[in-house]
Amino acid sequence: MGSGLPPAKDSATEGDASKPLVVYGFTPLGGTASSASPFVSKLETYLRMAGIDYEARVGMSGAPKGKVPFIKQGDVTLGDSTFICEYLKNTYKGKLQTKEPDTAETKAVAAACRIICEDNLASGMSYYRWGHPKGFSATKERMSSIVPWFMMWLIPRMIRGKIMKNLYAQGLSRHSEKDVIFLLTSSVEALSGFLGDKRYMTGDVPCAADASVFGMLDNYLNDGLDLEPARIVKRFPNLVRYVTDIRRTYYPEDNPSQFSPAYKAGDATKRD
Repeated sequence: MGSGLPPAKDSATEGDASKPLVVYGFTPLGGTASSASPFVSKLETYLRMAGIDYEARVGMSGAPKGKVPFIKQGDVTLGDSTFICEYLKNTYKGKLQTKEPDTAETKAVAAACRIICEDNLASGMSYYRWGHPKGFSATKERMSSIVPWFMMWLIPRMIRGKIMKNLYAQGLSRHSEKDVIFLLTSSVEALSGFLGDKRYMTGDVPCAADASVFGMLDNYLNDGLDLEPARIVKRFPNLVRYVTDIRRTYYPEDNPSQFSPAYKAGDATKRD
């Protein structure tokens, strides 16, 4: 029976670790440690946590699913951060510095953290960056450096229209802002509860779920837009401490994100 959807290839599950790994994504936003996209930030953070060498390139030309991040390694081109992380776990098995959950409880916590971040919180980020008047104004201003001036009246509005249509279909933009804040606060509170006083979400060693949580919370806290998402996260000191610790550990001043202008300009010691 036809589904009406175009056929999609299965994601590659393993590759050749001897081949160079190239990661495609966007540059940081405001004071974020990595990309303006929490999903690109998630992937770069996972690579650093796992100790995997990579080369970052800015852009999305050739993205197999029309989105970033995506990777190229040998004859493999792969999109979607979750499937990329699974691919990396298999490709670099036995060499990773991360530790994936190994009990039913920790597996459940990791899955819940990823879903909270990549569903509710990701939608909330789009809502505030593109739907909120202050957020859209700031987002549009930042786009001026990459969009030709004669297209600035059109391109941001086209993107905004598409994103808001998606948010309406998803359901978030059907709510009042007060109700949106309630949903986002509930999600952040759940992350805070999972973390407790641990260093990482499932223990003393990071796993892929930590990269998901960091990518989202760092964008909430440090995108420079000064909107409600940052204020929500700041209500939970253990999450602020968590983000600060990961930034200090995996994005030190002498080794910033490979997507950052500082790294590209050669101002950093490239030692990933």
